Amino acid sequence: MRAGDLRHQIVIQRYTETTDDFGGMIQEWATLTTQRASVNPISGKDIVSGAVLVNETTHKVFMRYVTDIKPNDRVLFDGRIFNITAVINKDEKNVSFELLCKEQF
Repeated sequence: MRAGDLRHQIVIQRYTETTDDFGGMIQEWATLTTQRASVNPISGKDIVSGAVLVNETTHKVFMRYVTDIKPNDRVLFDGRIFNITAVINKDEKNVSFELLCKEQF
């Protein structure tokens, strides 16, 4: 993976639940890391769900290896949100990740 291929800046976030000072639950997305990556659309399709038309866009995000990224995390890129559906450790070498994502509308 060449540095020039990683032309986008992304933020990886994880959904967290914490307790405030009064015992109430705080649910929010917390930033895990900011990375350089390559964000590439791989397909776009319209799905009819009942009487509602749902637009689903699928992307691959290539980035350098970072520990502890999970499929329930999300990617923020250019004002858009991508839910991670799979995390692939390329060749199991802990050098790079391929994240399979679905754009959230």
